[in-house]
Amino acid sequence: MKLTARGAALLAAALTLLVTALAQPLLAPAAIMILAYLLYEALSILKAGEELALEAPGEIELVLGEEAVETLELRAPKPLLILELELLPDRPGLEARGEAALCPGRVEVRLGSSLSGIYVIEEARVVYALPQALVIQEARLPIRLTVRVHPKTRLLVARLIGAAGPGPQAYEAPEPRAVDRVGWEYYGSREALPGEPVKYVDWKATARLNRLMVKEFLREAGGRVLVLLDATARVSELELDDMCSTAVLVVNACRRRGLPAALGLWRAGRVEEVTPYASSPPEYFQLYLKVLELYSSRLVTSPDDYEVCSLEVRAAATPLHHMAKLARSRLRAAPPPRSLIVVVSTLRSPIEPVAMLRRLEQGVRILYLVPRPYWACMGELARPVAREQFARKVASLRALGARVVVARPEELARIPVEVGEL
Repeated sequence: MKLTARGAALLAAALTLLVTALAQPLLAPAAIMILAYLLYEALSILKAGEELALEAPGEIELVLGEEAVETLELRAPKPLLILELELLPDRPGLEARGEAALCPGRVEVRLGSSLSGIYVIEEARVVYALPQALVIQEARLPIRLTVRVHPKTRLLVARLIGAAGPGPQAYEAPEPRAVDRVGWEYYGSREALPGEPVKYVDWKATARLNRLMVKEFLREAGGRVLVLLDATARVSELELDDMCSTAVLVVNACRRRGLPAALGLWRAGRVEEVTPYASSPPEYFQLYLKVLELYSSRLVTSPDDYEVCSLEVRAAATPLHHMAKLARSRLRAAPPPRSLIVVVSTLRSPIEPVAMLRRLEQGVRILYLVPRPYWACMGELARPVAREQFARKVASLRALGARVVVARPEELARIPVEVGEL
């Protein structure tokens, strides 16, 4: 318990009157009345805090990186002024703060999270005062609230698979197909559906020279799109979620446009885990699941948090329905390019992919999609320097002939399929 500025002023006035009462005894009753009033305020606020209660809906669904407003019911025996309200989760990563309000009544709480997972809130910190605002008191109220924070990648994949086909169960038992390559000393296999007429090369198989594999891949990439996720630098979960959701939207746009698409990782100067080109709905769905697998593999979560990365999503947890509708937007009809590589990155890592790919294939077209620049996650002191470095990287990429687009994932989904402008 502590005094506000108004209460401190009254206490100072009462003490001044007490000191003055030594010479003027008639001022003593006024000082005693002020002190008694302050004592009454203190006792009243303590008694009101004993009957203060907070009611929550029990469970809340959130999307990673998005802010939601939830209304809670706050009960009190008399009118109170709520100055601060904070919900305390069981671990860091979730922030929930309420706005100033007058209770009893409803209080709006803003929730935001930087980490996906399942959070359990069992306690709330409330700072309140009587309407006169002379004394403020802090209390801890019991509450039972579960907050599920879902990454956008998981919700988007679940929505696309549920809307575009019968679901992943129809593609869980593919038949392996052996593949060999003349001149390459390796053997590989890929998962293919029965009766599939198209022949593919397994780019997951090992090769002696990584550059030779990339060069051969570029030669066979005519009229197709290769999506590379930049996994060189260590990124936050918000950045990773934006990158993966952008990759899913790009693949889905290619599916709607009828462009074959493949997925790969760019890590420490090497192209890894390149998938075969997808040209049919089941294969595109496998690419969606592959992106979700890459996203989950880079997270450090508990077994309980795996639920927010699975594909068992309920109807109430699909706030990204509008993102799935982006794939249905009208796309400009244009002949596809001979080769297009889409690199989804935060530009935190060096820009060597462009230089290496240019040396391997002069005619390749490179498009950089940046859903969340890395300087946006920096502190106030480091942000100006990081923003200047980001601008220099963008200038260097454009000087090498690469196109760089910085926008939100929903806006970036339209860029790769408009190949006539690339």
